[in-house]
Amino acid sequence: MIGLELRGITQDDIEFARIMRNENRNSFVDNREVSPAEQAEWFAGLADKPHVDFRIIWLDGIRIGTMSVTKHTDGSLEIGNGTVLDEYRGRGIATAAESMLADPRVRCWGTFFEDNPAAAVVMRRAGFEPIPIRR
Repeated sequence: MIGLELRGITQDDIEFARIMRNENRNSFVDNREVSPAEQAEWFAGLADKPHVDFRIIWLDGIRIGTMSVTKHTDGSLEIGNGTVLDEYRGRGIATAAESMLADPRVRCWGTFFEDNPAAAVVMRRAGFEPIPIRR
C-alpha cells in the first residue's frame, strides 16, 4: 500500500498510542482504561523488552493506528495491539500493516476474540495464524 509506514514508537507517540488503546480497549484481554502515567511507565518498560516491537501505523504522513509483533523464544512471531482509526477501517490497512511484520520463515500467529471473526480474516490474509480466545 503506497504511503503506508510502520515506525517504531517514540516519546512523541505515547499519548496517541494510549488514546488508541483506550478507545479500542474492548478488543484487548486487559480492557481497563490506561492513564497517562501508566502509559509512560509502559513505554519506559519497552526498553527492557527487546523482543517486543511496537509500531505506529502511518499513512501519508498521518498517524492512524498501532501494531506490535512479539518474538517468542521458540522463534515464532505474535501479532498484537492492532488498532486503526475508525475513518481508515475497511480499506485493507490493517492487513497491509500486518503483512509488513509477517515472516514466512517462522510461525506467525495472533489471538483474537472469537466474537470478532473479522480479526481472523485480517490475520490470515496477512500471513498470521489466527487463534480464537473467549472473552
